[in-house]
Amino acid sequence: MKKIILSTINADNEFPLALYYLKSYAENHPPKNKEINKNYEIKVKDFFKESNEEIAKELIKENPDIIAFSSYIWNVKKIQEISNIIRTNTKVKDNLKIWIGGPDIEESHLTKKIDVLIKGEGEETFVELLINNLQENSNSNLKKIKGLIYKDKEEKTKFSGLREPLEIDSIPSPFLNNTVSLEKLKEYKYILYETRRGCIFKCGFCKEAYKSDKIRYFSLDRIDKELKYLITNNLAVEIIDPYLNTSKERTLKLCNIIAKYNNNSITWVPLVYYSLDKETIEALRKANINRVEIGLQSINKETLKNVNKLVDIEKFKEKISLFDDYFKVHIDLINGLPGVNYFTFVRTLNFCVNLGKRILVEKLSVDNYTPLRENAEKLKLKFETEPPYLVIENYSFSKKEIRKSSLMTSSFLKEYNSYLD
Repeated sequence: MKKIILSTINADNEFPLALYYLKSYAENHPPKNKEINKNYEIKVKDFFKESNEEIAKELIKENPDIIAFSSYIWNVKKIQEISNIIRTNTKVKDNLKIWIGGPDIEESHLTKKIDVLIKGEGEETFVELLINNLQENSNSNLKKIKGLIYKDKEEKTKFSGLREPLEIDSIPSPFLNNTVSLEKLKEYKYILYETRRGCIFKCGFCKEAYKSDKIRYFSLDRIDKELKYLITNNLAVEIIDPYLNTSKERTLKLCNIIAKYNNNSITWVPLVYYSLDKETIEALRKANINRVEIGLQSINKETLKNVNKLVDIEKFKEKISLFDDYFKVHIDLINGLPGVNYFTFVRTLNFCVNLGKRILVEKLSVDNYTPLRENAEKLKLKFETEPPYLVIENYSFSKKEIRKSSLMTSSFLKEYNSYLD
C-alpha cells in the first residue's frame, strides 16, 4: 500500500480540521473510497512549534509516497522550505510526491520541489488525484482534474480550472465516524469547527466570497450530533464561520442546539452586527455563549467604500448596546486600510473605546484573490512580496504612519483589554 501523510503547521495548538475533512472524505465517501482504502494508508501528522528541520525529519521518518500539505497565507513559505529540505534528503523515495493545497494558493507557490498545487476546496480534488496517481500515465491526466496547478511536459504552468463548490454535507463527519479519535482530539487546545461555508459579502480585504459567494450549510441534525459529541467530552470549540448569524432563523436553531450541551465550551463565535436583535442575543445568552467577535474594521467612510463594506455607524452603536456585561464582545479593526491615516485610525479606535468593548486589531494582509489585491495599483497599495503580504503603505497611509499606529496600538491594547478583563 502507498502511504500518504496529510500535514500542516498550525498557528496555535488547534485541531487541523481541513486535514481530517480530507481524510474522512477520501476514506468514507463512496464509491471511490473503496479503491483508495485498498491502495492507500492515509495518516495525519500536524505540527505547531517545531522547526523546519524537525518537521522535515519527522515526515521523512514516515517513509511516505505522498506528502499533502494544507497551507494558509501565514505558513505557505514555511511549507515550501520544508519541502525543499525533504527533497534534498537522500533517504526519501525517488518518486515521492509533494502536494500543497489551501485557500491562498497561487501559481508562484509551484516550485521545482512541488508536484502539484490544489486550488479551491480540496476534498474532491484530493480524491481524484489519489485515483489518478494509481494510473501509469498519471501526469498526462492532470489537466482533467479540476482545481489543479501543475507543470506540463514543456514545464509550462497550467491551471485546470476551478471546481464547483462541494455539497458540504457529503463530507463524512470526522468526529462521528472515528476518523479522528477522542484521544487525539483531547491533545488540542481547542477544536476548529464549521457550521457552513461561503459568504454573501464581498469585503475588499477578504477572500471568503471568492471561495464561494453561496452559503452552504451543514445540516442541523449533523451539527447537533457533532456538538453533542465534542461538548459532552469536554472539548473547547471555536466556530470559524465568517459569520454565524446571517440567517436569524438558523441562528436561533443553532443556539437551541448549543444550549442543550454547552457549558462554556464554545470559546469563540463570529457575528455580523446588522441582524442582531434582542431575541438573537437572548438566544446566544441561553446557549451559554459569552464571547463574540464582531467585525467593524473602520468608521472612515472613504475606507469603507474602498473595501466595499457598508457600515451604518449609528446602527452599529445601537446593536452593540444590546449586549450586556454577560458577553465579552470583541470588535475587529484592521490597521493599514486605504483611505485612513494615523489620525482617522485613532478616531476609529476611540469610537470602540467609547463603546466599552474589547478591541482586536490586525495589520492588513493584502491577500491573494481579494478585491484589494486586484485594485492595489489604483489604491497605491504596497505590501510585502512574501506571505502574509502585510501592508507597507497606500495612497492615504504612509509607511511611517502605519508603523507608528502599529506600535501605538500594541502598547495601548495590552493595557486596555486587560483592564476590561
